[in-house]
Amino acid sequence: MKKIGIGIAALLAGCCMPVEAIEGYNLVGVSANQMHFNVEEDGDETDSGSFLGFGVNYLHGFRLTGKLPLYLETGGSMKFMFYSDHQTTYSGVTPDGDWIRSGEYRQRIQTVTLTVPVNVAYKWQINDKWALVPYVGLDMKAHLSGWVTDITIDENGEFRDVGNLFSNGEDDMDGRKWRRFQLGWNVGVRAEYRRVFASASYGTDLTRVMDRDGAHIDTQNIAVTFGYKF
Repeated sequence: MKKIGIGIAALLAGCCMPVEAIEGYNLVGVSANQMHFNVEEDGDETDSGSFLGFGVNYLHGFRLTGKLPLYLETGGSMKFMFYSDHQTTYSGVTPDGDWIRSGEYRQRIQTVTLTVPVNVAYKWQINDKWALVPYVGLDMKAHLSGWVTDITIDENGEFRDVGNLFSNGEDDMDGRKWRRFQLGWNVGVRAEYRRVFASASYGTDLTRVMDRDGAHIDTQNIAVTFGYKF
């Protein structure tokens, strides 16, 4: 993945040299987002799952050359992501072979992330109404907040613990806090019809969200965006 990031960075640097403000555009939209994660510890996968959420996005496209419809796109996206896990706990088995339910365990995680993409895009004008725009680039991520709530329910009642994902405190992540800042890459394509557009993108991390004491978390990110161009 690091080689992919270096290659994208070199492409972006090369394209930025002859930047000339010939023409540009703005894109505003809302997105549906999925962030799939894999947790590994000492080389073995111990957990996986998906965050679901939504984003509010803005991009500005700068024309790089007058000869080709090549653009540098940058802006910002505010993403609100949510994860939930629910497990039933058991204390034993009845003589009939039925499990004896003892309680429940639930975990909820909420994050707010500001993502700043830097993409190179090529506009393929199909006709006077339709255009396709493939793009590739880097994502700079700043996690503004992140909270994990553990809920245990048993015969004694409900117990709730709330921790900060970005703190190493004993009551928080206990030495395995998440990174506040990450670097990733993305690739996608956008379909434009007059002033409206729809896009789909995929990306992964270049720096892991957590990488401590032999354990790490890798994520893959998918987004579908609908918006307006002006």
